[in-house]
Amino acid sequence: MLISDIRREAENLVFSMAQRYTLGMMKKILFLEGPVQTGKSTLIRTLLGDHLSGCGGFSSQRLIDAGGSTRGFRLGPAAVTPPAAPAEDYIAAPGSPLPFAADCGIFKWFCEDGRVITDQSVFDTVGVSLLRSSLDSPLILLDEIGGSELLCGPFCQALDEVLSSGLPCLGVMKLADGARRLERQYPSDKGWTLLEKNKEIRRRVLSLGGRILYYERGSESGCDIKPDLSAFIQSVFI
Repeated sequence: MLISDIRREAENLVFSMAQRYTLGMMKKILFLEGPVQTGKSTLIRTLLGDHLSGCGGFSSQRLIDAGGSTRGFRLGPAAVTPPAAPAEDYIAAPGSPLPFAADCGIFKWFCEDGRVITDQSVFDTVGVSLLRSSLDSPLILLDEIGGSELLCGPFCQALDEVLSSGLPCLGVMKLADGARRLERQYPSDKGWTLLEKNKEIRRRVLSLGGRILYYERGSESGCDIKPDLSAFIQSVFI
């Protein structure tokens, strides 16, 4: 088979899947899951292309120091917040009470002395605002959910409003193992551990007809989901 024929078959498959999404035969909630830093967020943004600028929702941005180590995480608008940024851009001025700049959406910071500073209030302020302001967007990007934000009541309420709104939602879901590893840093919420919260949001997504697809860059499964992801995006912006 010629390469041109293979390409044409792939394009026809994507278009057929996009039609199924558009006609409501496939629900418009899709999440990717997989190991950390394996390209899930980058793949979504690459396939969105110019459509990214019109997306609502949020992005959890990794802040990286000059040596390539993670120094923190911040929450920002999905359309203008890439997956990673230089940590030096968010270092606090001398004399500041915190090692990082205030009012930047930073919810976790790893200090040089080994301390970890967390600010869960970011999810109930910045996070809730980003979710509720996205309800008039053609596509809501949720990158990522399944972590410590699920211990924040107002954020969870706003997230459920978005998921149950009927609007297309696309994002990244933290693996259950990742949630389990975070349990030592975060206390349970009314008896619910973070792992239980992760399992609950997965059940909620599936109950709404959503899907969670495994992705790992370079793996066979990673190649398999690209037509599906492309079709999902096309169905929104056709």
